[in-house]
Amino acid sequence: MLEDLPEDIGRRLAEEHLLDPRRYWLPFPVPSTAADEPAFRPGRLGRVAPRYWRGPTWLFSTVPLLSGLLRLGYGDAATELALRTAHLVRRSGFREYYNPFTGEGLGAAPFGTSAVALDALERVAPAVAAESRHGLSTAPPPPGHEGWG
Repeated sequence: MLEDLPEDIGRRLAEEHLLDPRRYWLPFPVPSTAADEPAFRPGRLGRVAPRYWRGPTWLFSTVPLLSGLLRLGYGDAATELALRTAHLVRRSGFREYYNPFTGEGLGAAPFGTSAVALDALERVAPAVAAESRHGLSTAPPPPGHEGWG
């Protein structure tokens, strides 16, 4: 997402971190903390907790990450991120944050930042149209699935 970041570093971040289904490429990406981090807490804690940002998916970072994927030539991953984000918002509504495994909407509702899903789709609209003609599924991942490809 940083235009001045050397390409080799951007690719390493994308491939070894963002697109790793054990870390960030969960069914409803992108969580605020890697899933393999011991402090990771993906959903509702039942109270306001100091680990508020330790795992749920917040959509604030979606557009910059999407821009980085597109800049580095990861068009398929960018399209997938946009579709997963749109499905998440369509499924759980405009929420403050989401469980990255179940897609459950958490926090405040309605929450306008979730409109980022529309911007994400706009950025990949030509790719989404082309992929949908080839049967790209916008359905959620099956239960227990660690990612979508």
